[in-house]
Amino acid sequence: MKLHAAMFCMLIAASHAGLAEEVSISEIIYYNGTIASQEIAMSLEFIGSNVAGRYIYKKYKKPIDVTGEYKGRSLNLVELHDGVAVANIHAVKKDAAFEGVWQDKKTYPFHVRSTSKSYKDLIKTIAPSEKGMTIYFQNGLNQEIDAGTLTDSLSITFEDFTFDGYPDIRILELEGGGNSSYIYYEYDSGTLRYIKSAPEINGLVNPLVIHGKKLLAGFIKDGCCSYSVITIDEHQIRRAEYNYVQGAGKEIITDKLSRRVIERPISK
Repeated sequence: MKLHAAMFCMLIAASHAGLAEEVSISEIIYYNGTIASQEIAMSLEFIGSNVAGRYIYKKYKKPIDVTGEYKGRSLNLVELHDGVAVANIHAVKKDAAFEGVWQDKKTYPFHVRSTSKSYKDLIKTIAPSEKGMTIYFQNGLNQEIDAGTLTDSLSITFEDFTFDGYPDIRILELEGGGNSSYIYYEYDSGTLRYIKSAPEINGLVNPLVIHGKKLLAGFIKDGCCSYSVITIDEHQIRRAEYNYVQGAGKEIITDKLSRRVIERPISK
């Protein structure tokens, strides 16, 4: 992604920035479960007591929006179709699961189980520091995280983007021109600490974690007419670039194990 001179100056200024004044935290957790006997997959984002997300019936694949709140151990969601409330979900947290009911005119059992731990299972609190932030773990350890950003606050998202059952971190670094870049850290269950992600992950802009396929994706818009999409799975890194003015592009596929690279053209 190209940076204009003004943005470059912002980057230089950020390197001399002081402590972030605020820390905002969101967490995205993916669940598998059932409504009645129908299998579902659900992704929920928690910001304070507010919750929003969507789920699909695995048989039909159509996303269904939900919104609501999580207080204590109680989850209360409203199901929305075209912005209109059509059903409710009431559930209680039991270990890594939510159990309750789905209701419209009828009532059906609702059960989902998370595919990863919550960051609250590992972390007691997070505080701004000179380098970025300090994580205070539940086990009594703490860790300094280097997180130089261009804002006065730290915007942190916890989500398992390595699909190992532990909450990873992305920290908002820069927003502008329809692109959001992040600093990525992965939880290492061996050392009980966070480690910097690989360069191909730290280069992701506008990230999307596709849990059902264990796929990490990013999308970049450069000006009016150039776009690139990156996908990362267990075996490959795929990058597709296309310029609509030139009517041409290319796809680059890198094998993660052998590092073999295949490049081929893309036409309109």
